[in-house]
Formats: sequence, structure tokens, C-alpha cells
Amino acid sequence: MAESDGLLSGTGTIIGTSIRRVFINPEYQHHGIGKIIANKLERKAKANGMAKLDLSASLKSRRFWEAMGFVATREFALPVANGQNLLFYEMTKTL
Repeated sequence: MAESDGLLSGTGTIIGTSIRRVFINPEYQHHGIGKIIANKLERKAKANGMAKLDLSASLKSRRFWEAMGFVATREFALPVANGQNLLFYEMTKTL
């Protein structure tokens, strides 16, 4: 969890080898908070002896996770309204 001026600015968790629920308050995006949270989760995984991390990324967040060293291993498309598809990616990183 990250705070700025007493307000929640971001959060993230790790369950097993999976990074989940990373969310940055839109008011605080593009200020490095996501990178701080991702690095803390990675350090926690290393401290717990994990050799690899995985996550699911949206199309919008894929570039961020690639910049953090994750590699897309699989692409998924979920059908949504109006014949559109929601793309997301399974990503991994070796620690």
C-alpha cells in the first residue's frame, strides 16, 4: 500500500507467485508509485525464495509490466458487449 498526503495512492498484493490487484489512484498515476509497489512485491517474493513471478495484465498496463521486466507468454481475448473483445496478457518474470 502506498500513501501520499495521508491518502491511499496505490496498492498491490502477491499471492503465491502471482502479483494481483495492483491499482494506482488515477490522481497519482505517472508519478512512479506503480514502480515502487512492483519493486516491493518483487523484493518480497525474492525474500520468500520465489524464482518466478506471474500476473495478468490489461492492454493498457502491458507496457508498464514489460518495462518492469515481465514478458507476455499468452494473450487472451474475452468477448464483451457490442462484439468487442477485452484483451489481457499472462506475463512472467524470472527473478
